[in-house]
Amino acid sequence: AEPTAAAIMTSAVVTLKDDATIADARRLLNAHSLKATAVVDAKGRLRGVLKMSDVSKAEKAGRQNDKVKGVMRTQVTTVSRDTPLARLEEILVTTVGRVPVVEDDGRLLGIVTRTDLLRLRNYYGGELPRPSALGVSGEAGPG
Repeated sequence: AEPTAAAIMTSAVVTLKDDATIADARRLLNAHSLKATAVVDAKGRLRGVLKMSDVSKAEKAGRQNDKVKGVMRTQVTTVSRDTPLARLEEILVTTVGRVPVVEDDGRLLGIVTRTDLLRLRNYYGGELPRPSALGVSGEAGPG
């Protein structure tokens, strides 16, 4: 059977709560060497994605104390745990380099990245460290 999102996703995803401030986001992104992070609500449901460029823009506007929910990107492509490999490839190759995997109720389960696909296809021979998309604790995310 064709692998699904659940089989290849990274489940240890660094997230930010939607009531966090821009200053909190800067600290989190810097601490984990990330370029972006998933934003979730109190129940762990995906609410958006915040990129370092969004944080920088908000800081330049003097909005360090504003909540990230006012700055994050809410138009986020997501997939379910059962999304087949072919569909994941289509999304990751033609649109975004990382896609969140969510439950029907919106809870964030993990993330699938282009690097995950390449590893699966053995282009990297399994030599790369486990990457992060929206981020895995302590590791830098690609791109």
